[in-house]
Amino acid sequence: MNHLVDLLEIQKRFSESNKMLTEVFALNQSQLLKSVSFLSERELASYASTMRHEGDFINSYLLTRMVSTQGLQAEILPEISFDHALFLKGFLLSAASKINSLSRTTPEMQEANTLLKNLRLHLGAEYTKPISEQKDLAELEKQANAAEKKLAQAVVNYKDMIRQVNWEEVKTRLKPGEAAIEFVHFPLKFPKEGGAVAVEGHRRSLYEMLWKPLEDKLKEVNTIYFSPSGLLHRINLDAIPISETETLADRFNLIELNSTRQLVIPTQIKNIENDAVLFGGIQFELDSTLQVDEPMLASRSRGEVSFISVDSTLRGGSWNYLSGSEREVNAIEKIMQASGMQTNLKKGYDATEETFKNIGAKNNTPPRILHVATHGYFFTDPKNDNNLLSRTEPIFKISDHPMLRSGLILAGGNAAWQGRQPLEGKDDGILTAYEISQMNLSNTELVVLSACETGLGDIQGNEGVYGLQRAFKIAGAKYLIMSLWQVPDKQTSLLMTTFYKKLLEEKRSIPDAFHAAQKELREIGLDPYQWAGFVLVE
Repeated sequence: MNHLVDLLEIQKRFSESNKMLTEVFALNQSQLLKSVSFLSERELASYASTMRHEGDFINSYLLTRMVSTQGLQAEILPEISFDHALFLKGFLLSAASKINSLSRTTPEMQEANTLLKNLRLHLGAEYTKPISEQKDLAELEKQANAAEKKLAQAVVNYKDMIRQVNWEEVKTRLKPGEAAIEFVHFPLKFPKEGGAVAVEGHRRSLYEMLWKPLEDKLKEVNTIYFSPSGLLHRINLDAIPISETETLADRFNLIELNSTRQLVIPTQIKNIENDAVLFGGIQFELDSTLQVDEPMLASRSRGEVSFISVDSTLRGGSWNYLSGSEREVNAIEKIMQASGMQTNLKKGYDATEETFKNIGAKNNTPPRILHVATHGYFFTDPKNDNNLLSRTEPIFKISDHPMLRSGLILAGGNAAWQGRQPLEGKDDGILTAYEISQMNLSNTELVVLSACETGLGDIQGNEGVYGLQRAFKIAGAKYLIMSLWQVPDKQTSLLMTTFYKKLLEEKRSIPDAFHAAQKELREIGLDPYQWAGFVLVE
């Protein structure tokens, strides 16, 4: 059918092509929904990748029709394209988070979930070891894969829970002055003759390339819900300059979503407790005699390593103590307590990986807010690295699994980072995204990652970013504040305290408080590098 659509498009038999494209999309959607109830996430990812190409075809046909017919015969393709984005964007993330939440509803599912979690905990421990020291990894992965499939089968009516929406439902949720945008990316299929796109002779700004073509459609609009794609995951649209004195944030209220289907099916948080857990002022060394106020350990950035400026993705060196992070969590704790919140502050050597993983475990209720001020890391795909990687390297650096190549550094993490063994019976202090994805944060309204590069990860087609963002969403968190680059320590603390004052003292919503805090930093003269590194994602 896909080949026939190609033929019909070439022959410009658009009405016939429209009907067949609609049928192809419906068939693929039906097959993928059925497969959710018996495939593991990795198997599902492999199968879902075949549908990505359908979106490539649809969008390529749409663009070539717009060019060849001056937009006169685009017809239903924009609708199919939007519906395809609604269906497939974050499909695996939605499936994983649904299984995570539904698996606690019946004894049978709880048993299957406990088996899977135990296997994954064992896997997580093995993953942190150098490849040469790993034991029974293939067998453990096989057992975890089988347990995951068993859990999917045990979740009653699971495939019916993944409700699909269409563009018309999204439109009905929009109020006057609001718009929804689904960004997509795809390879071009222009015909060779006469199909080249003219390129202007001067260097175009990001605003001219990305936003200016949309402006005619956004008149009378002030709030925009958008879902990024591809490299747009690494850009803060708020900071795109329109002129020397104005950015997009001055003209629009931009709200980033994983998918605009969230306007129809929002993340539900039940029985919210008015409490918070905060991590900051963390000691990354194992030596308990280390003084936290040693001046040579002070760091200007939450992404610097050792005593000189080193790329935070490099192996070796030490993670510096962040004096600003201790001041930050102390100030935030006071703001929270003054507003009536219960707080649990973890600092120094108490901010351990074990303590973090205990959040929401063993029937503990997850906190309303989880704030983590520390170092974050992200390693690029080793297949894209020309350096020869040793088998003695820990797998969190060279793994094919992107959720192992991003994470947070907690108490004592320098030992494992430098290749030393952690203390007997203790976690290594390097909390991977994989481990976070196994947690229960189903009642957590907000996670703030006041750390470097926490928004980075492998960008994988329609599924978006595989990293900390994905991990916390699978765990059940509603809102996530994270960073796109190495953020200055002092300005980060200022942004965070300003945000919490607006959230808790002024009683603003999370999106309003976040945007207002960044606006305040802009107004006092900070340049975009100092405030635009953080983004809010729902």
